[in-house]
Amino acid sequence: MTIRLDYVPGTGNSLHAARELRRRLPEARLIPIVGSLRRSAIQTGADAVGFVFPNFCLTIPIALRDFLDKADLASARYLFALCTRGGSHSEAFDYLDELLAKQGKKLNARVNVNMPWNHMIDQNLPATTNDEAVIRRLEAGLQSALDGFAKSILAREAYGRGRIRKPGASCRSG
Repeated sequence: MTIRLDYVPGTGNSLHAARELRRRLPEARLIPIVGSLRRSAIQTGADAVGFVFPNFCLTIPIALRDFLDKADLASARYLFALCTRGGSHSEAFDYLDELLAKQGKKLNARVNVNMPWNHMIDQNLPATTNDEAVIRRLEAGLQSALDGFAKSILAREAYGRGRIRKPGASCRSG
């Protein structure tokens, strides 16, 4: 049973979440997606493949899309994704499933985790990066979410909800 955990580091939230998930998945290999993009083809070679990435304007980062265009997921019998966000909704899993369908695949497990805001689109939003109580609460939420998520991955169980669309939401990332 092999697990490949590919991640897109943005401001550090996704890297932190990926490292914390890796601690719960001892056999997982943690691989930065950006480094893989130099290759013309990517052989994942694992029976479980996961993606950790930030929510970018309601969807996945371009680097993850480019990775999936090159990745051969034939060996993967179980796919999972963790999306970090600043509390906004995301259509990332819907889009990810559309891309995975090109290889006859879909996500088996998915989870959104709220992390400290890392930029300001709306100047009236509270800055979470300077509020220790908020950061502690978000970190506790991350740790709790990862416990259940990792158990599902190890058991190769379904996890998460289907569609997450929310009409009229603004473009925020986290």
